[in-house]
Amino acid sequence: MRIVWSFLAGVGIAVLVGLFFLVIHPVWRDDARFEDFHKRVLAYPLPPDTRSKSASEATFGKLPDESGGTRCEYRVRLILQTDLSQAEISEYYRRAVVAGADGDDTEISLRSEEAGGGAIVQFYDTSLSDWDWRCT
Repeated sequence: MRIVWSFLAGVGIAVLVGLFFLVIHPVWRDDARFEDFHKRVLAYPLPPDTRSKSASEATFGKLPDESGGTRCEYRVRLILQTDLSQAEISEYYRRAVVAGADGDDTEISLRSEEAGGGAIVQFYDTSLSDWDWRCT
C-alpha cells in the first residue's frame, strides 16, 4: 500500500510541475520579448544634439481591447532633451526602424515641447498572447 501512495504522490507532483511549466512558459517568453524590445529601443541611437533627460520608462501588460482579444502591449518611453527643432526630431524618428516584440516594425509616436527643448518619444508594439495570464 505504501508503494501505491508513493507512486500516486509522484504522479501528483509530476502533474503539478507540468502545470507550472505550462503556465509559466508563456510568461517567460513574453518577458523575453519585452526585454529584447526594450534593449532594441535603447540601442537605437539618439538624434544629434540630443541626450536622455531621465531613465526610460517601459511597460508591459494587457492591451485594453474592447473586443476581448488576448494581446500583449509593449511600450518604451524616452524623455529627451534636444537642441533640434520639432520638425527635425520628428523627421529623425519618422525614419526610425526598430523591430517590435515579434520582429515586425514598431509604432513610434512623438510629443515635443518646443519651448523647453524637450521631446517624449514612445515606441509601441503589440503581440498575440496565447497563454500569458497577464494579457488575457
